[in-house]
Amino acid sequence: MKLETWPHSRAPDLWLGECNDPVDLLLAEHHHHRTVFRRMVRIIERQQDAVTALRTILVPFANDAVLHRADEEETLLPLLSQRTRREDGFGDLLKRLIEDHVSIVDMAVSAAFSLKLIEDSEAPLPERLKADLLRYVFAAEGHLAFENGLLLPIAHQRLTLLDRRIIEQDFRLRRGMVILPATGNGATSSTVSALTH
Repeated sequence: MKLETWPHSRAPDLWLGECNDPVDLLLAEHHHHRTVFRRMVRIIERQQDAVTALRTILVPFANDAVLHRADEEETLLPLLSQRTRREDGFGDLLKRLIEDHVSIVDMAVSAAFSLKLIEDSEAPLPERLKADLLRYVFAAEGHLAFENGLLLPIAHQRLTLLDRRIIEQDFRLRRGMVILPATGNGATSSTVSALTH
């Protein structure tokens, strides 16, 4: 069977160029993540070339995930915390999100390290590692469903146009992209510090 290789995610500038709202960008990335998770499950189930294929997937995906987590924790959530209302229950939601992020990252790092330690790339996946990878995938998919169902709808409803502008600029800065011209009131990504602290 031909080795299944990583389908590199689309360039961030394409995502940002096609999404008019940065909240939609997060939703698009969530969809991409779920596609990757489905591919991982197929690789784990088929076993053949699994070690090499999973290594090829996890390295670039881990880099994407670091940016995605920073997008949420360093930009989206601080701004959104200023816009939410009591009925949104944002405090409990935020606590759950951060706990999920820590747990899921720990699982991913542990699984990636275990894959790296396997000397024979053609050897079958150890049963314990297979279980750890599946646990990671299912936890991450549950987290994405939680965000899609609760966090992003609140963000769509509560964030202002200026908030969205700031978020988009931070997304671009984080990826080393060109910063868009400031709005009429001079708002750029540097405004984040003033608004979130």
